Amino acid sequence: MTLTFDEIAAVLGTRRVGDGIVRGISLDSRTTEPGDLFCAIVGANHDGHNFISQAVERGAVAVMTTRTVASPVPRFVVESIEDGLAKIALVIRATFGGKVAGITGSVGKTSVKEYLSGAVQDEFALKSPGNLNTEFGLPKVWMMLDSRARFAVLEMAMRGPRQIAHLCSFSKPQYGVISSLGTAHIGELGSREAIAEAKCELLRSLPQSGFATVPADDGFLDLMSESCGCPFQTFGFSEDADWRVAEWETDWKAGRTRAHVLHKSEKFQCDVEGMGSAAARNAAAALACAVSMGVDAVTASQAMMTARIPAGRMKSLFIHGAQIIVDVYNSSPESCSEAIANLERIPAAGKRVAILGDMRELGEFSKTFHLEIGERIARSNIDCLIVVGEEAALIGKGAEDAGFRGEIQYLKTAIEARPIVMGLREGSVALLKASRAVELEKALPESEVKLA
Repeated sequence: MTLTFDEIAAVLGTRRVGDGIVRGISLDSRTTEPGDLFCAIVGANHDGHNFISQAVERGAVAVMTTRTVASPVPRFVVESIEDGLAKIALVIRATFGGKVAGITGSVGKTSVKEYLSGAVQDEFALKSPGNLNTEFGLPKVWMMLDSRARFAVLEMAMRGPRQIAHLCSFSKPQYGVISSLGTAHIGELGSREAIAEAKCELLRSLPQSGFATVPADDGFLDLMSESCGCPFQTFGFSEDADWRVAEWETDWKAGRTRAHVLHKSEKFQCDVEGMGSAAARNAAAALACAVSMGVDAVTASQAMMTARIPAGRMKSLFIHGAQIIVDVYNSSPESCSEAIANLERIPAAGKRVAILGDMRELGEFSKTFHLEIGERIARSNIDCLIVVGEEAALIGKGAEDAGFRGEIQYLKTAIEARPIVMGLREGSVALLKASRAVELEKALPESEVKLA
């Protein structure tokens, strides 16, 4: 997608800055590409206005700022970068005549996004890459729109109230998926009820002609139903789910799961990249949404086979014959418990080792949730527990207090765990699980860190 300087000035309500064309949006001077509009975001630790020259050196043709500063390229001065980006995205969205799906959830939204993107079989589909799922990242995604696309599959992140509503205000999804309702970001919102309310902003944004896909197993079904002004369907393991995972099996070495999904009187098989019951449930959500978007169910279930899960999310690698499960993109009580369950299930001729780091953004609930994960470890068949970080130390305490009989080690940094990973014997299985800020991938050999 391209926009002229005049088009951008008209959208933003700023003065004309001359002739030129913008081909993309940059949020970081280090990754700016030729033709980009560099947005000078002011964050907690950095002020983008101080990096304009670096962005221009990398090819930025214009900048969006919130104050008048020196710039070697044309400058659009706005009151809010967030609002300016939303205005640009809304104009681009208005040109798109295809179908738009918005996906949010406490966990699983990235997997559902990838599975659904595969299911719709559109090589030009607009899809949120990486973590471009925020008020700054999602407008950048819209700038990537290919005129040949028939579908847009957009991931929507949430850290507080009204954020999903803001993303929907310019993305205008007709289809919505809530992958799960858990406790991620409970530190900011205070309760699961508040989290559910915030996620339901997606459902409230859907048009009457739209369609919603929501979890049957996570509670709050009445709230989700009340939030929908359009038809909705459920997915999950519940007997009452419209799209029910009847059974599933995982090839633990290949890192793939086959989900058997029942809908009415028909059964569909979804063979997807990913591990455990969570992968099966996410596949059911993606299949249900794809069908609501008009894709044939058999075609969609088979097409999901092509989907690839990004690095850092339940990826399996092998070091000296030991299997390492790398799940270091994020961690919450639900996803950590699920990862532990997978570690329990994986066949192991040697030891099972859990290397767990902090679960962040839990606020006043942090101590309780970390202790509960420790209690979960004590009930498992895990042989050794390694905890990394100050908050994660409470996992070790919880395990000790609950009578865990295995070895426990307390570490401060991820790199301290590298000798442990390198020393695993053939046939052993280890899990790396932590929130992103812990950088637990540094426990891997240097050659594997970037791959994780």
